[in-house]
Amino acid sequence: MGRGISITVKYGKGYEETWARFFGTATEVRTDLCSYFGLTEEQGDQFSLNELVIKCTEIAHGVGLVGTVLGGQIQPNGNGPSGDHGPPWNEPSPSTGGGDPWAGVGNNQSSEPADPLQVHYDAVKRATTTDELKLYWADNQAAFADEQLMAAYKAKGKALSQAAAS
Repeated sequence: MGRGISITVKYGKGYEETWARFFGTATEVRTDLCSYFGLTEEQGDQFSLNELVIKCTEIAHGVGLVGTVLGGQIQPNGNGPSGDHGPPWNEPSPSTGGGDPWAGVGNNQSSEPADPLQVHYDAVKRATTTDELKLYWADNQAAFADEQLMAAYKAKGKALSQAAAS
């Protein structure tokens, strides 16, 4: 009999946050992770088991943030706005005409590369409370190694603190 493994994917940092636990052989856990997080086997096979766990954790954190920070709600399959019965990446995109929503990415005429940190600057700018700002920092600490982004974060935190004190 082979050795089994146990994987726990947490939707947040606190003990009270939702957890998803998977037990079995490495192959069983890989299959269960893909199924649970809506990935196809082909998508899951692109990653080592370690990388797949990290990817699934990113998905879990993203789902949690959409709900808590943006006020989003989970829709059961078949009951979403488009009445879909599967993951949205399988639907044809009007802009590409095919099932790959990313097919047109990189086909822009601009020679300027997009700033990979812009998404973080935008998130810092959108923060409305210091708690929201701290949560974003906690989930994206590596990006804040950039001095300019960290300066923007500190300035926003200071402005939010001053606004809250008023």
